[in-house]
Amino acid sequence: MNGKNGPCRLCLSEGELRFSHILPEFLYKRLYDEKHRLIGLKVEPGASATEDLLQKGIREYLLCSECEQHLSRFERYASQVLRELPDSSREPPGAVVRVTNIDYACFKLFQLSLLWRAGVSNQASFQGIYLGPHEQRLREMIRNSKPGEPLEYGCFLIRPSGAENLHHFIKPPSHIRVFGHNAYQMILAGMIWTFVVSSHSNPIRVT
Repeated sequence: MNGKNGPCRLCLSEGELRFSHILPEFLYKRLYDEKHRLIGLKVEPGASATEDLLQKGIREYLLCSECEQHLSRFERYASQVLRELPDSSREPPGAVVRVTNIDYACFKLFQLSLLWRAGVSNQASFQGIYLGPHEQRLREMIRNSKPGEPLEYGCFLIRPSGAENLHHFIKPPSHIRVFGHNAYQMILAGMIWTFVVSSHSNPIRVT
């Protein structure tokens, strides 16, 4: 679905916008039933949760065709990386699994694009995230393919032991504090993704 004109949120150029996914479609793959449907939960304060059947992940008019192609390169690579992650089910609790031979720039830019798209989205599912002045910095990094240093808007992934069911749902971002920093957590691809968003540089210890 295309046809709405406006400024692309990534390159800022005026033109026809694509009906863009906020989270890439491959992240929803394991949620679909045999009719390519998934259940979306709508939770409002003071009201019971309601369910909707969805046949696509959450989308809105956000990016121009060129910028969608720009992000799709990172998405294709990340899809392959996540599909080929080693089985860590036999690792002891708290173990750090190191995955080698990863294109750092490509995967980091994919992570930054998830954070940025969630932050600029107008959809209710992503209202738990506020990037403030970081929005512009992230936009420039993604647009110019500059992944930054590892701890610059770093993201770490946690796969809880025995939590195979995490593959069957997606949790939109919620705010937390990590080592004194603002951060946002999402559940995607069977893991907890924690994105650190901070303008100061207190060291985060990586073991």
